[in-house]
Amino acid sequence: MRYYVEVLNNYMLKQRRIQSKFTLRDFAKYLDIDSASLSSILNKKRPFPLKYVQPVTNKLNLSEVEKQKFMQSVIEFRNNNKQTVKRKEVKEIRIPEKECQELISEWDFAAVLSIYKRESIVVDKSLVASELNLNLNRVEYIESKLNNWGIINLYLRKVNDGKIRFVTTEDKISDALIKSHLDGLDMAKEKLEQVDILMRDFSSTTFAINSKKINRAKKLIRKFRKEMDQLLEDGSEDKVYYLGVQLFPLSKV
Repeated sequence: MRYYVEVLNNYMLKQRRIQSKFTLRDFAKYLDIDSASLSSILNKKRPFPLKYVQPVTNKLNLSEVEKQKFMQSVIEFRNNNKQTVKRKEVKEIRIPEKECQELISEWDFAAVLSIYKRESIVVDKSLVASELNLNLNRVEYIESKLNNWGIINLYLRKVNDGKIRFVTTEDKISDALIKSHLDGLDMAKEKLEQVDILMRDFSSTTFAINSKKINRAKKLIRKFRKEMDQLLEDGSEDKVYYLGVQLFPLSKV
């Protein structure tokens, strides 16, 4: 049994020993979740919404270790469930190498595309320009490129069917990737001063390491990025954020 399902069932059984008339509806009300949804979750017919993990684990008075196990089991179920669901065929997009370099190196291409992926709004170039602090000519240029590549449909103002991800060799030294990372660092310096601390997070640590474990560390960072995507993309998307993680030597190499 999934850990999070076991925790929920055990709590409900515990309450029924205290109150014999304690029902699923009572439990759902306590957790602030629709009773039909909770029933489907307990029967493993639907995944547990990520946005409910923190408030629910708090109400269940779980320890920090238990909260982490709860979250991990929710993510594992969602990942396994995605593999068994028949997906739409993802459109393969081939972009000329020169233009692919532009797409990778310029941060605003990914930012504009992220806004187009939001289902809760009708995308308008003025909205895009305002939210990302870009001029209209730049937005029109990016939209035109994305449309020509078949990524978005300008007429319908939406992303074309299929979830499209652009993958490049992560360890390959390329001018485009280096420029992208440098731009990200420059933006981070600006946002550190401009954005309220409640709306951003900057953290770092310096420590001695076993350099033979670098490859394992990089795999953990990639896993963390994927889990962060799943957490923050769940629900109604209303902002575009940038996540950057750096791990580099201070010792001479």
